[in-house]
Amino acid sequence: QVDFKPLLEADPEVTSRLTQDEIDEIFNPAYYTKRVDDIFERIGLGD
Repeated sequence: QVDFKPLLEADPEVTSRLTQDEIDEIFNPAYYTKRVDDIFERIGLGD
């Protein structure tokens, strides 16, 4: 299994266009899961 983030961080083409903070943000799972609770509520799986 290959960890994709270090590959991007080592690629000069990527780092010339994205800051380290932007790369970190892309790989932050919280961004992609921030609405999970809302979705569960909508489909009746909330608390």
